[in-house]
Amino acid sequence: MTRNRMLNMSERWFRLLQYLYPPDFRSEMGNAVVEAYTDRTRATLRNSGKIHLIALWLRALADSLRNGAAERLRPAASWRRAGNWGRDVELVRRRLVRSPIFAATTIGTLTIGLGMFAVVYTAVQKVLIDPMPYKNPGDL
Repeated sequence: MTRNRMLNMSERWFRLLQYLYPPDFRSEMGNAVVEAYTDRTRATLRNSGKIHLIALWLRALADSLRNGAAERLRPAASWRRAGNWGRDVELVRRRLVRSPIFAATTIGTLTIGLGMFAVVYTAVQKVLIDPMPYKNPGDL
C-alpha cells in the first residue's frame, strides 16, 4: 500500500471512531482529534512501519472507547464546553490545590477585604443615607 492510501485509511478510521463520542463533542472537537491522530499517523509512517500504524489504530480505538463512554456518561463535562468560565474555574481550583499557602493567603486577603467593605458600607449607610432616628431630624 502507498503512503497516501494509508493516510486516507487512517483518517477514515479516526472519523469512524468519532461516533463513539457525543454529538456536541464531535461537532466541536472532532476535526481537531482527527487532525491530531493524522499527525501521529504521519509520524508513525515516517519513523516506523505498518505494524506500528496498526498499533496506533488499536490505541485510538481503546482511547475512543474509554473517553467516548466517559463523555457520554458524565454530563458534567458539557458545562465545560459551554464557555471558557468552566475551564477557568477548573484551572484556578487546580492551581490553588497545588499551592496551599497561596490559597490560604488569597482566602485571607479576600476575607479581610470583604469584611472591611462591609464595615465601611454599614457606616456610610447609617451615617449618610439612613434618616436619623429622631422625630424631626432637620430641627437638630
